[in-house]
Amino acid sequence: MSDPSTNRPESKTLVILGMHRSGTSLVGQWLHQCGLHLGDRLLGANASNPKGHFEDLDFLEYHKDILRNHAIDETGLTPIKDFDLNRYEDIRLKHLIQLKNELNPQWGWKEPRTCLFLKHYEKHLNNHNYLVLHRDFNQVVDSLVRRGFEKMMKRKMTRKPYIKLLYVLFKQLYLSRYYFNHANTYLNAWIEYNSRILGHLRTMPTEKYILVRLDRLESEKITNQLKSWGFQLDSIPFQSIYERRLLNANQTNIKYDETLLDKAQKLQDDIYCMAS
Repeated sequence: MSDPSTNRPESKTLVILGMHRSGTSLVGQWLHQCGLHLGDRLLGANASNPKGHFEDLDFLEYHKDILRNHAIDETGLTPIKDFDLNRYEDIRLKHLIQLKNELNPQWGWKEPRTCLFLKHYEKHLNNHNYLVLHRDFNQVVDSLVRRGFEKMMKRKMTRKPYIKLLYVLFKQLYLSRYYFNHANTYLNAWIEYNSRILGHLRTMPTEKYILVRLDRLESEKITNQLKSWGFQLDSIPFQSIYERRLLNANQTNIKYDETLLDKAQKLQDDIYCMAS
């Protein structure tokens, strides 16, 4: 299919979906090395993503703007109320996608908050496919808690030097308290993101997406699927960028609200059935 306005083949788009801390940065890094354009301005590295996030800042800034406009925390990790885009926000999204299509014959992006805008993206995307990454909720919550805890302690230590000593002496106690205060919030966010992903996938043909469990990731299977969709990629071994330590799979004994836990477990079972 061609774009009649330019008389060139229509651009192909890959949407990389996944909850925060679900391996999207790792897979984004790999696909970037394979030759998939993921953005002209990419979010850089930090302590929790030392190799970089591989997130297109155009999409990240858009998502944060919209969440703030609708009085929702820009992290997208607090309770999310339903909202519709106003005309300005919708046109801005439409032109962002059009710009990417004009600039790139094949491109994609990853930014976890995309999961919160799926119905809006589906309205404007064309000739697109989804690569969906799923990670066990215990591992996601554990990773989010540890990341949040380290950020909090770093801020406190810059303001009050004696906190560093307390941190060294009582780190595990502080961490346990942080788990108690935040685990249910992050589990609720995991449920929100993955419910939206699952609901979206159920509306489309199975040939439009590939759903991958992070603990069973087969890079060759992903590569073959993308090539079958028409993406032209180099064959870069996934092992060349994969470092197990960057996907810390701590299994902390987290105490959840029982209702949330039951909901998360059922949702995860449904996702596993779809991924198998």
